[in-house]
Amino acid sequence: MNRIAAGLITVALLGLAACTDRGDATSSPAVDTLPAPIRRVMERVAEIRGLEPVPHLRAEGVAREDVPELLESLLTDEDRALAVKLTTLYRLLGHFSEDQDYLGVYQSFGAGSILGLYSPAEDTLWVVSEDGSADFNELSGAEESTLAHELVHALQDYHFDLDAGYDLIGDNPDRGMAWTVAVEGDASWHQALYREEYLWRAPAGRVFAFGVVAQQSGIPNTFIRELLFPYTAGKEWVGDVLTNAGVGQLNDWVREPPSSTVCVLHLQRCLDGFEPVEVALPDLSVGLGGGWEREWTSTLGEFHTGNWLSLSLSS
Repeated sequence: MNRIAAGLITVALLGLAACTDRGDATSSPAVDTLPAPIRRVMERVAEIRGLEPVPHLRAEGVAREDVPELLESLLTDEDRALAVKLTTLYRLLGHFSEDQDYLGVYQSFGAGSILGLYSPAEDTLWVVSEDGSADFNELSGAEESTLAHELVHALQDYHFDLDAGYDLIGDNPDRGMAWTVAVEGDASWHQALYREEYLWRAPAGRVFAFGVVAQQSGIPNTFIRELLFPYTAGKEWVGDVLTNAGVGQLNDWVREPPSSTVCVLHLQRCLDGFEPVEVALPDLSVGLGGGWEREWTSTLGEFHTGNWLSLSLSS
């Protein structure tokens, strides 16, 4: 996970760790003291997750048409700079065409897919609806399930400091993806437990961490796979972590990101002490000739390498 990809965890594709002010995005008035229905869901989620409830949190509603503006307002300058690097990388790898950029593709996908968001920087969660109403006294089963997912993120942030976790990632997409799996898998796993316990009549739906998955025109399949992986693989992975290592290990990986997606794809190797090998690039300037300069050096890792190779596979 990079910061951008991490964002769908909490705020957006890009704003996991630090968020800007929301600007003029239209939403319902903030709720400084959580309404009783949300506090009830919080207490239930906290019990299922085995953590103390968050004492201070804001909840808002946001209209679907205002989601792009909200996502935009939560981006920092650091997010935008990373998006430029990822645009260059994804064009070179073949994920994007020359007329596509990271923010544009993400916002195109997210605007119609996001069901809820959480911002660590603002201690605020949003539930998306068509008109932006936030009648937390009349939650549908789908809204309550989404709320449970986002409240897990609020618990993570309060107990483990998601900002600090992001700072440990830097510009490493491999470690970032591993952390996204830990954070989103945690939320998806415990959302499912909540649904089984309290919403047995409500369908699970197609949840994309707060989003409905849609094969939208022009969005590369490999990019969709990258966004979905933390939710599709993460839920099962968290179950394996809890079974084989316990909740303490899960908490450790939410607090301090796993070293690599190897930990996700081969859990036992990391439990046995695996650490990724540092790869040093040689000086490429001689072979490339003049006019080149190194813009960015990072690590793709196993997941991103496999996703890139899938471009060569026929459907």
